Amino acid sequence: MNAKKNIAKMTPDGLIPRFNSNKSKDRTRPRLIDRWEVIDMLGISESTLERRMVDDETFPQPRRLGSRTIRWIEADVEAYIFGLEAVDYFSN
Repeated sequence: MNAKKNIAKMTPDGLIPRFNSNKSKDRTRPRLIDRWEVIDMLGISESTLERRMVDDETFPQPRRLGSRTIRWIEADVEAYIFGLEAVDYFSN
């Protein structure tokens, strides 16, 4: 039998690249974050996160990855944070 082996090209440091290196370096991939990272970014409790998911129409919706796995797009959560009302302590 004359079987050919599929040999991946290695980088100079001996590692096999995970992604196609021909893709544009300027393209950013969306980062998916779990509920604990959302809670940390917002500085809220888990129950407040659940409440905002139900009551706040502007709160970003998570994406379902599997039957028991959901993640948020980090940029969506950041946009939500920047969209929150700014507090002006010096106005009457």
